[in-house]
Amino acid sequence: MSMTKIICIGDSNTYGYDPRSYLADRYAKNVRWTGRLEEAGFEVINLGMNGICIPKDGRSMVPLLEQYEPYDLCIVMLGSNDLLEGADARECANRMKHFLEGLPEKILLVSPVPFVQGQWISDPSEIRASEELGYEYRRIAETMQIPFADAGNWNVKLSYDGVHYLPEGHEAFAEGLAEFIRTLKK
Repeated sequence: MSMTKIICIGDSNTYGYDPRSYLADRYAKNVRWTGRLEEAGFEVINLGMNGICIPKDGRSMVPLLEQYEPYDLCIVMLGSNDLLEGADARECANRMKHFLEGLPEKILLVSPVPFVQGQWISDPSEIRASEELGYEYRRIAETMQIPFADAGNWNVKLSYDGVHYLPEGHEAFAEGLAEFIRTLKK
C-alpha cells in the first residue's frame, strides 16, 4: 500500500531546525526530511516542535490529529529532548508507551538517530542512552504491535552539536523513511 497523507510528530529534527542559526531558524522545506518526503510523493503534515519532550498523554493530541483526517499514517519520533534532560532509555520508552496508548491507530514509531560527540554531547553516557533508545522503542512497538523504524540504521549525519541533522542527514533520513513506509502493508 502506498501511503499518501502522513502526520509527523517530532522535535527539532522533524521541525527542521538549522543548527547554524541563532534564532531557531529552520532549513528550507526542500532540505528538511519532511519536505523531501513530499518530493517523494507523500502529503506531509509537519507537527515538529523545537525542544518538545514526550507528552504525558497522547489523548491530548487526538483533537489535533482529527483536524487532519483522513490520514494514512502518524509518525512519532520523540525522546531526544527527554534524554538531554536526563531521562534514560527505559524511562523514555515508558513515557513513549503511555503517550502512544492515547493515540489512535495508524502509528509508526521511529527511534531518533543516536547522538554523537559534539558541542551539546560530551558525556559518553548520553551517547549510550541514545543508542539504547532504539532497542527500547523496538520492544515497545512489538508489545503494542505497531510498526517500528530505527533511524540509527540510516547513516544520518549530525551537526557539530551532536544532535541535529545536517542537510545530508535530512536527505538520508528521508530516503530511509520513505523506503520503510513503502514496505508497510495495510
